[in-house]
Amino acid sequence: MYERTIAAATAETATKFRLAEALALDIPALGMRPAQGKTVPERLAEAREAIRQAGGEPRSVHTLAEYRETALWVSRELTGHFRWVPSASFSAHNEARKSRISYADFAARGGMTVDQIRRESGNAGTDGKPAAVVANAMAQMTTAERAAIVTQALADPDVADRAIRQGPDAAGHIAGAQIRKARADAEERRRVLPPEIQHANRRLGNHSAQMNLGQACDEFAKNIAANLPGAGHLGESERFWLTGSRDRAATALKALSDYLESGGDIGDQAAEFLRSQS
Repeated sequence: MYERTIAAATAETATKFRLAEALALDIPALGMRPAQGKTVPERLAEAREAIRQAGGEPRSVHTLAEYRETALWVSRELTGHFRWVPSASFSAHNEARKSRISYADFAARGGMTVDQIRRESGNAGTDGKPAAVVANAMAQMTTAERAAIVTQALADPDVADRAIRQGPDAAGHIAGAQIRKARADAEERRRVLPPEIQHANRRLGNHSAQMNLGQACDEFAKNIAANLPGAGHLGESERFWLTGSRDRAATALKALSDYLESGGDIGDQAAEFLRSQS
């Protein structure tokens, strides 16, 4: 009974393992250094687009990164063999990696579940407190699904007031969304202006953006000079995320260099960078 259902469900689970292995093999561990002239996040974005164009299930770059990192976590560097624990789900492997459990400990424990890992690492599982359950669930949702939940929550005046009082970050996020909407509305209004007015506005906007780019570069250089001397010893975790930040900054500077060398055109690589940041 339910043979077809069971077969479909197990095939879906196996697909996660196969996708993770494929990502790890196509984008091997390189200490987050550029590979073939591109960073790991850039190559993951390319893989995501290739999957989408082939009609595959769309997944975010963040999700693909987690699949790849989990496969690398279970692999042997020399042989490339992926040591999945047979009695554990892919989600359990992923949760163990994120919870900083060593592979040896995870494998020795056998079929640990996501709930067990979260409880032992101090995080709530799917049967934990409601707030933690919602937070874990929202992490798996699309942007549109999360936006719908936030919109519903903010419809309650008490929740909206509490969000504003929560701190500068919450208020800043809301203000940022309002600014982005105002910019989109202004752009829509500009489209209906006479051509000569549109041209004048574009010239003013170009000059303002160019000035902002120069100021951003100056601030970047000042911040590096101010903080680098006091950075001190670099641990492995700090090296990992700082290298990723460095690569993103390098990609941004490469986009700016392409813009300068072309005399004002935004090339394909710069356009891809801009799309990845939107």
